[in-house]
Amino acid sequence: MSATAEQRVRAVRERMARAAERSGRDPASIELVAVSKRHTLEKVLEVHRAGIRVFGENRIQEAAEKVPAAPELCWHFIGQLQRNKARRAAELFELIHAVDTLKLAQTLSRLGLERGRSVPALVEINIGGEDSKGGIAPADAIDFIALGNVTINTN
Repeated sequence: MSATAEQRVRAVRERMARAAERSGRDPASIELVAVSKRHTLEKVLEVHRAGIRVFGENRIQEAAEKVPAAPELCWHFIGQLQRNKARRAAELFELIHAVDTLKLAQTLSRLGLERGRSVPALVEINIGGEDSKGGIAPADAIDFIALGNVTINTN
């Protein structure tokens, strides 16, 4: 018999709490983002009822169906965002994960100016220096943020 959404959420939160304690962090300071791609809206709402507030999508077209149907949820774009989909992402999502190019940062900044409010995003930094991974080099982070007209939020 498979576990219920409530049981799965509880198990994940317990693992998160143990990991937080091991690293000296407050478990309450960690946000759980449930990846909802390829799951039906019905399943997403079931997980929401089990206590999850934030959901991550990496397909604009799939999110365009779910987000308007469940605006009470907090939606994040996760993964690699293509510049040609930035406008739609800015409309749909409360936070964009993984801005990894100057052109994308500038596009999101411009879209924020057009909308009259910023487009919250996280900058991806490739701390391992691996060519196979996305992100900017740590040495370029400050210049990247300044050139992309990015506002730093340390919360």
